[in-house]
Amino acid sequence: ADLAEPLIATISVNHPLIYKGYAVYQASFSDGGSEITLEAFPLDNNAGNQPVTFETKVFENRQMHWDEQSLRLEITSFRPFNINPDPTEEEPGRIRNFGPSFGFKLREDTGEALEYLTYMLPVQRDGRSFYLSGVRSSPAEEFGYLYLPVDDDDSLSEFNHFLQRLHDKYVVEVIAQEMMLETLAAVETSGAQLEQSLQDTLTTLVAMFIRGGFTEVGEFIETSLPETEQDTLGSAYLSMLREMLARIYFSGLEISESEPVNNAQLLFLQDAVDAIGSLQRYGSPVFFLLSDYVHVEASGLQIARSPGKPVVYLGCALLIIGIFLLFYLPQRRFWVIVKENKSGSDLLLAGMSNRNPREFDTFFKHISQTLRRVSGNSD
Repeated sequence: ADLAEPLIATISVNHPLIYKGYAVYQASFSDGGSEITLEAFPLDNNAGNQPVTFETKVFENRQMHWDEQSLRLEITSFRPFNINPDPTEEEPGRIRNFGPSFGFKLREDTGEALEYLTYMLPVQRDGRSFYLSGVRSSPAEEFGYLYLPVDDDDSLSEFNHFLQRLHDKYVVEVIAQEMMLETLAAVETSGAQLEQSLQDTLTTLVAMFIRGGFTEVGEFIETSLPETEQDTLGSAYLSMLREMLARIYFSGLEISESEPVNNAQLLFLQDAVDAIGSLQRYGSPVFFLLSDYVHVEASGLQIARSPGKPVVYLGCALLIIGIFLLFYLPQRRFWVIVKENKSGSDLLLAGMSNRNPREFDTFFKHISQTLRRVSGNSD
């Protein structure tokens, strides 16, 4: 109330603002509600087939709806840079900046939530680029990471296109029919029943893979096939599934049939299949990708007043002086015992010092002689 205008000052760590006995300290710093732009890429058929862009803030919550599924999105953190270990064979101690990241939770109506940590920039792995997102169900756990392959434009467009084709029942049925006809072309007596059975098997394998990855396909093989035929038929099922996935992927590329498949496309297909097989463990119907941000910082201030500060400083000064006297000045002690006798009194003198005993001996003799002279006793 006594200020004519606001007081302007810069407060930094260990450099508080002092005003009329009050000290204003910088006690902490954190995110102040950074503004972030997210793209939600669908991973589940119920989440649509096109990415959705929206803006939100750190510490902001919003209810997200995907068909009948409803989850609350809680943005918990944002970091503009992440310095993490990135060892290689040539540089085992290498560290680098992985770029911005944001953390969030997806909470169900029951209160259970999965925690996520997603990086904005693609990371390199075995010479290929991936978008990286970690997930865990408890803060006590380590993050398990999902690697989504990135196309030549550093985007998820190619992966999203492949995933949507897997969800497209018409595309899957057409390719399953083509593969069935090619497979049974060499069989003379195939029959409509065998053709339909093989086509249904191919579409079922793709549906199981999308729903639960190779884990669900493996469980299907173990539970539906006789134990004696699991090795042979199981391998055949997996081969047919991989062939179906490859056909669905390459049929979606704008390449001619005569154009050879290059190694980069095969690696992308392998990475995409691995990622899709892990989506069940990821637990989110969409992949939230950070596309833009405005970093907002916040500082926590602590106001303190210590009216007894001069007394504390005085006590500290006396303590320092006492320590100096303790270590640098000699400590000498004397004991005197006086006993009465028939002719007068007997006096017994003793003493000790914590350093320089020779000098103390001389000093002790001087004290003894002085006492004898004063008492008039030469003994």
